[in-house]
Amino acid sequence: MKIFKFRQVDAKTGISVVIERPKEGPTNPTLPGLEVIFDFNNFLYGTVDDTAEADPENYIFEITQEELDADIEAKTNQYLEMYKTDAYKEEIELRNQVFGKYHDTATSSGIYKYQEALEFLTNGTPSADITTEATVRGVTETEIAQRIVDNHENFRTKEAQIAGLRGKVLDRLDAYVFDATDAIGSWKELMERTEVIGQREPNGVGGQEADLDVKVGYYTPSLSIRWEYLNN
Repeated sequence: MKIFKFRQVDAKTGISVVIERPKEGPTNPTLPGLEVIFDFNNFLYGTVDDTAEADPENYIFEITQEELDADIEAKTNQYLEMYKTDAYKEEIELRNQVFGKYHDTATSSGIYKYQEALEFLTNGTPSADITTEATVRGVTETEIAQRIVDNHENFRTKEAQIAGLRGKVLDRLDAYVFDATDAIGSWKELMERTEVIGQREPNGVGGQEADLDVKVGYYTPSLSIRWEYLNN
């Protein structure tokens, strides 16, 4: 068995797509026993029978196992960094989705209003802000203080949950270890491992019910769907 690294070829002429634009569509070169096992940087990688012949001028190269493993590790590292970057981007997007209704001034004022509300509920002495807001709103000071406390604690809980989701994914990515003795297995671990994060509601239609498990990639951020099923 040999290992080949190659670009696709024209389906009719067999000329590499790197050399000329395919007229009959791109396809894999005709190689005895070809089994594609990987792709990276527009190249495909596969095992072939020992009778197969490389054709470097047509972008069909024979490579060693070590060279294959090195390319697999390079792509793995690329995806690890991409997932980490995506985790922070998705966290920002999720925060905007969840907290978008809060104006910046409401967020910044929430801390001192929360402290004032707690103090009032504890010792019964309202601050001027509590009294003013309650009067204008037409509710009691106790009602407005309790709403402030409830809203702020709900905000803090959601903020902590979002941070926790992002942190959970980053912890997994940081803990991931590439096994050089099983490069393909390591790649598949990163790309194919999944986890169940919830259950879909049955559709109520008769017959065999489809799989109700909600699955996401174990190492992919997927923060929006993780958030959707966090408390389900």
